[in-house]
Amino acid sequence: MLHRFVDLAPDSSHGWTALGVAQSRDGDVQAATTSLGRALEIDPQNGYALRNLGALLGEESPEQALPILERAARLMPEDQASQYGYAQCLLRLGRTADADPVFVKAIQLSPLSDIAELARTARTSIAHQSIRSTAGGGVRPDAVFYCLDGLQKFRDLGDTKTRAIVFEIAMLGRSGLDINDPAKKYSLRSLPGNFSGLHLVSLMYSGMQLIDPTSDAGIDLSQEFEAAKGLFGKT
Repeated sequence: MLHRFVDLAPDSSHGWTALGVAQSRDGDVQAATTSLGRALEIDPQNGYALRNLGALLGEESPEQALPILERAARLMPEDQASQYGYAQCLLRLGRTADADPVFVKAIQLSPLSDIAELARTARTSIAHQSIRSTAGGGVRPDAVFYCLDGLQKFRDLGDTKTRAIVFEIAMLGRSGLDINDPAKKYSLRSLPGNFSGLHLVSLMYSGMQLIDPTSDAGIDLSQEFEAAKGLFGKT
């Protein structure tokens, strides 16, 4: 039907885009690339054609896909899939510092969507890489002392209060916590004070380890937590 459509309306950029998407889903990458290219010849500002062509190219050639996905994200700033595709391409190219804020934007556009969950997973991976690279692959002393702070706080607060704090941090983290900024720009309803992103993540990790050591905190601070436990035993 789409082939018939573009035969009848050969100058329809959206028709060629739809055909390219169908061909892509059918596994015919070469035909899809040709159709999407035709759509862009007719209308170079067709953001959906750019988004889908960039996605096709992104797996094999992220360098080639990047300017296409960047244009799509710029033309459609409110389109979550375009923002996510652009961020994912930046990530494939190792440009994590550039990718992270674009993932944040994608999450903010529709926080409860499947794409938002994928973006959160990508951000967790970026955060873990950042923690380890900052520490040269070893233990981060600041995270150790933040975990120690958590152990000390939770010892006095008890299980119910600990769960409330962990839950609030986890919910706050869904909108993104900047663990690379040492500024104390976050606050909680369940715990007084101002905190950096890494401090909150360390508190959450410590609390989850106390509540259920088998739970997945989404980030690995096991080295820092074990070091904190050693210090905690001496306090």
